Amino acid sequence: MKNIKKGISLLLAVCALAALLAGCGGGKTKNVPVSELADKVAAALGKSGMDAVPDNYVKGYLKHSPDEIGEYVILKNMMGTNIDEFGIFKAGTMDAAAIKAMVEGYIKILQDSWMNYQPEEEPKLKGAEIKTVGDYTMYAILSDADKATAFKAFEAALK
Repeated sequence: MKNIKKGISLLLAVCALAALLAGCGGGKTKNVPVSELADKVAAALGKSGMDAVPDNYVKGYLKHSPDEIGEYVILKNMMGTNIDEFGIFKAGTMDAAAIKAMVEGYIKILQDSWMNYQPEEEPKLKGAEIKTVGDYTMYAILSDADKATAFKAFEAALK
């Protein structure tokens, strides 16, 4: 009986230490304005011609008003030469899970409405990715190399 109590005490101590370390570890993210994150990602990509989408685009495609979404930036190539695009959202009015679901729906709308005007760009849309770091969610419709660069800059800016 004494060994069982000792074992339970040891197990509880290990669990408490693990919880303490998880709470104090690198799991926390900085509080960074979304516009600053977007600037860092855009600079890392070195792309010109990407502009912020207007509010009516957000309401039409993301099915939420900008007020419902809260803090976000969506940069998209408006020149028509490629479909490069990324967006960064901060949980607030909507939580990170709701933002991720909204972005998944948006990407599905884009994929379902793809018209093959630029067949060489289709792999970017098919390979669109979403990453969440703490309260921040980012999606990228970019080449594989550009996605890696973008997500690396996004994650680094939040550490």
